[in-house]
Amino acid sequence: MDQSSSSESQWRPLLWVAALAFLILFSYGLARSAIDALLQEDNGKDATKYAYALVALSVTIIVPLYSRAASKLPIGVVIALCAVATASTLSLLLGARMMHVPFASYALYIWKDVYVVVLVELVWTLANLAFKTNTAKWAYGFFCVAGTLGELSGNYASGQLAHSVGSAELLWIIVPTIGATTVVGLKAAHACGWPQPSGKGTLDGVVSVVRASRSIQLLLALVTVIQIVTTLIDFRFLTATYEAYPLLDDRTEVFTQVHMTIGLGSLVLQLLSGAIVTVIGVRALIIVLPIVLGGAAIYASIHPTFLGLAVLKIVNKGLDYSLFRTTKELLYRPLSYEERTLGKAAVDILGYRAAKGAASGLLMAMSGLAALVTVATVAGIGIWLVLSVFLGLHFVHEPKKNGRAEGITSSIS
Repeated sequence: MDQSSSSESQWRPLLWVAALAFLILFSYGLARSAIDALLQEDNGKDATKYAYALVALSVTIIVPLYSRAASKLPIGVVIALCAVATASTLSLLLGARMMHVPFASYALYIWKDVYVVVLVELVWTLANLAFKTNTAKWAYGFFCVAGTLGELSGNYASGQLAHSVGSAELLWIIVPTIGATTVVGLKAAHACGWPQPSGKGTLDGVVSVVRASRSIQLLLALVTVIQIVTTLIDFRFLTATYEAYPLLDDRTEVFTQVHMTIGLGSLVLQLLSGAIVTVIGVRALIIVLPIVLGGAAIYASIHPTFLGLAVLKIVNKGLDYSLFRTTKELLYRPLSYEERTLGKAAVDILGYRAAKGAASGLLMAMSGLAALVTVATVAGIGIWLVLSVFLGLHFVHEPKKNGRAEGITSSIS
């Protein structure tokens, strides 16, 4: 009886965190294809390069609010508050678009990009605070699988509903879905022991953590470059899709099919992630990933068609959602509470989304010319590779700090 109770208590936090990841990514699977298609429908095929800049500006407002809440409130409460705010904002924006309020589709795009990264990073923050490294090595792959299954389900539902109810109307289903995330987030935090906040959550606090932590600096640089590369790849794919599929609901369906392919590929890699990380090691794996993507980029430059660009996007996102996500989260494990909360906010919210502003500036400077975007993409992958090498060397040679460096070395070897 005691053994059964102990086993149940060990599995309960894993299952609740997995359920939370499933729900968040299910809503994103519903939202992404439809909102991408609506933005182009309302504003033309090049609208995304302007939307990227708006996302970056929005993040500068969100990060201080997020960091303050994450340092003063338990993570479970932060998750619940973010879920309520997300559902309420979506309802207002959908109503605004129905009333033909100008730029409502831009606001929906910003909502889509910001809410998912905030909620997903809160899930990983909860996991990083709750699970030990030995558990994290296999459990993080499990969480990725749960999220991918949710996203695949959302993508499938989006594809089915795009023609039957319409791309805009299907977005209303997301409101109650995110509402349910409020309850599940509280349950997950309770099951994980209700991690308590620490530190001062101001923008200055975020900056001070970044300045003091070489680990966070390297992760921020790496994630920023990766997101710029990802944004350039997405832009080329979206414009190619617009040209190949001019009808709104057809584009939604095609986007859904590509995202489902990404999800299936990610799922396979996530199931294998524990074995891959164990055999290859994180230091080697973070170097291998840009090399693989570089091969796909060369293929797309030789075959700059919708199919070639779809392959590049699938490889990029498939690796990002599986092996890169798992290895990156393992690098956070041995760091301090402030590095795992405030530092993580700088890297995974500000870095990911603010990089879209840089990518937007590049695209405007290049006037969206396909050849120039291709060159910038390949150059970005080269910088990604160099930063990965530096990151691996840093975690090998970092001097001991209260015993944490030993944990870092053992966790990524």
